[in-house]
Amino acid sequence: NLHKERRKYGEEVQEKIEYDDGKVEEVFSDGCQILTFHNGTKKDISADEWMTTISFSNGDVKEIMPDQRIYYYADAQTIHTAYPDGLEVLQFPNIQIEKHYPNGTQETVFPDHTVKCLYSDGLKETFFPDG
Repeated sequence: NLHKERRKYGEEVQEKIEYDDGKVEEVFSDGCQILTFHNGTKKDISADEWMTTISFSNGDVKEIMPDQRIYYYADAQTIHTAYPDGLEVLQFPNIQIEKHYPNGTQETVFPDHTVKCLYSDGLKETFFPDG
Protein backbone atom coordinates (compact mmCIF):
# COMPACT_ATOMS: atom_id res chain seq x y z
CA ASN A 1 0.00 0.00 0.00
CA LEU A 2 2.95 2.35 0.49
CA HIS A 3 3.89 1.68 -3.11
CA LYS A 4 0.36 2.67 -4.21
CA GLU A 5 0.50 5.88 -2.16
CA ARG A 6 3.70 6.93 -3.91
CA ARG A 7 2.13 6.30 -7.31
CA LYS A 8 -0.94 8.31 -6.31
CA TYR A 9 1.16 11.43 -5.73
CA GLY A 10 2.74 11.16 -9.16
CA GLU A 11 6.14 9.93 -8.09
CA GLU A 12 7.55 7.63 -10.70
CA VAL A 13 9.91 4.71 -10.40
CA GLN A 14 13.23 5.91 -11.81
CA GLU A 15 15.07 2.64 -11.35
CA LYS A 16 13.98 -0.90 -10.56
CA ILE A 17 16.42 -3.68 -9.73
CA GLU A 18 15.34 -7.30 -9.27
CA TYR A 19 17.84 -9.45 -7.37
CA ASP A 20 18.37 -13.21 -7.60
CA ASP A 21 17.14 -13.69 -4.01
CA GLY A 22 13.72 -12.23 -4.90
CA LYS A 23 14.37 -8.78 -3.47
CA VAL A 24 13.18 -5.82 -5.57
CA GLU A 25 14.66 -2.34 -5.16
CA GLU A 26 12.80 0.69 -6.51
CA VAL A 27 14.11 4.25 -6.55
CA PHE A 28 11.46 6.94 -7.00
CA SER A 29 11.68 10.35 -8.65
CA ASP A 30 11.66 12.05 -5.22
CA GLY A 31 14.71 10.01 -4.11
CA CYS A 32 12.85 7.58 -1.85
CA GLN A 33 13.73 3.91 -2.07
CA ILE A 34 11.53 0.90 -1.47
CA LEU A 35 13.02 -2.55 -1.01
CA THR A 36 10.53 -5.41 -1.24
CA PHE A 37 11.71 -8.77 0.07
CA HIS A 38 10.52 -12.21 -1.05
CA ASN A 39 8.55 -12.69 2.21
CA GLY A 40 6.48 -9.53 1.60
CA THR A 41 8.42 -7.27 3.97
CA LYS A 42 8.92 -3.75 2.61
CA LYS A 43 11.59 -1.25 3.63
CA ASP A 44 10.93 2.38 2.70
CA ILE A 45 13.88 4.77 3.02
CA SER A 46 13.12 8.49 2.79
CA ALA A 47 15.06 10.57 0.26
CA ASP A 48 16.98 12.35 3.04
CA GLU A 49 17.53 9.00 4.80
CA TRP A 50 16.08 10.56 7.97
CA MET A 51 13.37 7.91 8.32
CA THR A 52 13.20 4.24 7.46
CA THR A 53 9.88 2.41 7.66
CA ILE A 54 9.77 -1.38 7.60
CA SER A 55 6.38 -2.99 6.98
CA PHE A 56 6.35 -6.67 7.85
CA SER A 57 4.07 -9.24 6.23
CA ASN A 58 2.32 -9.88 9.59
CA GLY A 59 1.16 -6.24 9.72
CA ASP A 60 3.82 -5.02 12.17
CA VAL A 61 5.51 -1.73 11.29
CA LYS A 62 8.88 -0.40 12.48
CA GLU A 63 9.91 3.24 12.02
CA ILE A 64 13.53 4.21 12.58
CA MET A 65 14.50 7.87 13.02
CA PRO A 66 17.58 9.45 14.61
CA ASP A 67 15.63 10.48 17.73
CA GLN A 68 13.40 7.44 18.24
CA ARG A 69 12.46 3.95 17.11
CA ILE A 70 8.79 3.04 16.95
CA TYR A 71 7.48 -0.51 16.61
CA TYR A 72 3.77 -1.19 16.06
CA TYR A 73 2.65 -4.71 16.96
CA ALA A 74 -0.37 -5.35 14.72
CA ASP A 75 -1.83 -8.35 16.59
CA ALA A 76 -1.60 -6.67 20.00
CA GLN A 77 -2.34 -3.18 18.60
CA THR A 78 0.51 -1.93 20.78
CA ILE A 79 3.08 0.77 20.03
CA HIS A 80 6.59 0.52 21.51
CA THR A 81 8.74 3.64 21.24
CA ALA A 82 12.42 3.60 22.24
CA TYR A 83 14.45 6.79 22.67
CA PRO A 84 18.25 7.25 22.55
CA ASP A 85 18.37 8.12 26.27
CA GLY A 86 17.02 4.65 27.12
CA LEU A 87 13.39 5.63 27.81
CA GLU A 88 10.89 3.11 26.42
CA VAL A 89 7.17 3.86 26.11
CA LEU A 90 4.46 1.27 25.45
CA GLN A 91 0.98 2.38 24.37
CA PHE A 92 -1.78 -0.22 24.55
CA PRO A 93 -5.15 -0.22 22.74
CA ASN A 94 -7.02 0.40 26.03
CA ILE A 95 -5.09 3.72 26.27
CA GLN A 96 -2.84 2.39 29.05
CA ILE A 97 0.69 3.80 28.80
CA GLU A 98 3.80 2.30 30.37
CA LYS A 99 7.09 4.14 30.65
CA HIS A 100 10.29 2.26 31.42
CA TYR A 101 13.12 4.59 32.43
CA PRO A 102 16.83 3.75 32.12
CA ASN A 103 17.22 3.86 35.92
CA GLY A 104 14.75 0.96 36.32
CA THR A 105 11.73 3.06 37.29
CA GLN A 106 8.44 1.99 35.71
CA GLU A 107 5.41 4.25 35.44
CA THR A 108 1.98 3.04 34.31
CA VAL A 109 -0.88 5.39 33.43
CA PHE A 110 -4.21 3.54 33.36
CA PRO A 111 -7.26 4.54 31.28
CA ASP A 112 -8.88 6.07 34.39
CA HIS A 113 -5.74 8.27 34.77
CA THR A 114 -4.51 6.41 37.86
CA VAL A 115 -0.70 6.43 37.84
CA LYS A 116 1.37 3.66 39.42
CA CYS A 117 5.12 4.05 39.86
CA LEU A 118 7.51 1.26 40.70
CA TYR A 119 10.94 2.62 41.51
CA SER A 120 14.20 0.72 41.06
CA ASP A 121 14.63 0.53 44.86
CA GLY A 122 11.30 -1.36 45.17
CA LEU A 123 9.21 1.60 46.39
CA LYS A 124 5.69 1.66 44.93
CA GLU A 125 3.45 4.70 44.68
CA THR A 126 -0.07 5.11 43.31
CA PHE A 127 -1.59 8.44 42.33
CA PHE A 128 -5.35 8.62 41.82
CA PRO A 129 -6.97 11.22 39.53
CA ASP A 130 -9.23 12.48 42.36
CA GLY A 131 -6.27 13.11 44.64
